[in-house]
Amino acid sequence: MDRFREDLRTTVICLIVVATASVTPAIAHGVQHALFAHNAGKLGGKPASAYGPSSGVNYSRVVVVAKKGGDFKSVQPALDSIQGTQANPALVWVAPGTYQGRVRMEPFVDIEGAGRRLTRLIASSASMKFKSYVVKGSDSASLRQLTVQNNGGGATSIGVFNQASSPSLTDLLIIANDGGTTSAAIYNRENLASPGITDVQASASGPSLAMGMYNNGGSTTVDTSSFVGGDPTNSAVAVGIRNTGFLTAFDTNVVAFQGSVVMGLQTGSGADPGAAKLVDSRMGARFGENRNRAASVDVAGSVLDVRHSAFRTFGGDTDPAALQVDTGAKAQVATSEIDGAPAVAGGGVYDCRLMYSFSGGVLNGCFET
Repeated sequence: MDRFREDLRTTVICLIVVATASVTPAIAHGVQHALFAHNAGKLGGKPASAYGPSSGVNYSRVVVVAKKGGDFKSVQPALDSIQGTQANPALVWVAPGTYQGRVRMEPFVDIEGAGRRLTRLIASSASMKFKSYVVKGSDSASLRQLTVQNNGGGATSIGVFNQASSPSLTDLLIIANDGGTTSAAIYNRENLASPGITDVQASASGPSLAMGMYNNGGSTTVDTSSFVGGDPTNSAVAVGIRNTGFLTAFDTNVVAFQGSVVMGLQTGSGADPGAAKLVDSRMGARFGENRNRAASVDVAGSVLDVRHSAFRTFGGDTDPAALQVDTGAKAQVATSEIDGAPAVAGGGVYDCRLMYSFSGGVLNGCFET
C-alpha cells in the first residue's frame, strides 16, 4: 500500500508539471523544482543510500546532468556547482547520452552514470601530455556505471588520469585510442595514486605504446577487471598493464595482442622496480611480430608473487616465454597453469611449485618434464 501511495503521488506531481508547463514558465519551473526535491533521493527507483561507495551513504545533494530536463547539460559545470564533505557527500548523476569535454573529479563528490552502455564521457587529446585525459581523478570520490572514451588524435591519449589521487573506479568501460606516442586507458602517476578498481574493462590502442593501465609509482588494487593493450598495425609496444609501483590483482584478465612487442603484464622497469601480486588471474600475450618479444608476464627488476593463476603466450619470434624473469628480478609462482615455449626465460630468480601446462603435463619447477 505504501508503494502504491508513493507511485500515485509521483504520478500526480508529473501531471501537474505537464499542466503547468503550458501556463507560465515561472510556475512550471517552480513545480519542476518541487518534483526534483520530491525525487532527489530516488534515482532509478532506489533511495539515495543505494548510491555510494558503501551502504548507508546519504547524499546531501544530488545534481542531475541530462540532455533535457536536468540541472545541467554537461558534467563539469555540475561539478563546479557543488561541494561535498566527508560528513555531507554529494552526487552528480549523469543521464543516458554522450557528453563531450574533460571532467575533473572533486573530493566527496561522486559521479554516476545510468550504465556503461548508456552514459558516455568523451574527449580527445590535448596539446599537453597530462591534460590529454577524459576524467581526472580525485581522492575520496567515486566514478561508476558509465563509459570513458578518449579518441586521441594527438601525442597522448588517456582515459582516466590519477595524478597522486585515489578515486574509486567501479563498473566502467574505459577506452584510450590513437595516442601518437602513448595511449593508456588508466594512468596512475606518482606514489600517492592508489585507486581502487572493481569491475572495470580498460583497453588502449595506438601506433607507439598502448597500455590498458600504467601504474606508475602508485599502490593499486584491482578486482574482477580486464586490461587490454593492442595495436592493429603491429608496430607498437602493447602492454595490458605496465607496473612500476605496487599492484595487487584478484580475478583479473591482463592481455596484450599484436604489436612488435607484446606483454600482458610488465612489472618493473629500469630504476623503478615495483612489485605485483596476482591471485586467481589470467595473463596472456598474442601475436608478437617482427621478431620481438612476446610474454604473458615480463618481470624486470621487480618482485612477482602469483597464486592460482594462468599464463599463456602465442607468437613472438624472439623470447616467446609465458613468464620472462629478467636478471635482478624475482618471481614466485604456485598452483598455476603456464604455457609458452619456453615456459620461463631470463636470468632472474624464480620459484615455481605445483605448476601445470595447458596441455595437462606436469611441470618440474617451471619446465615441462
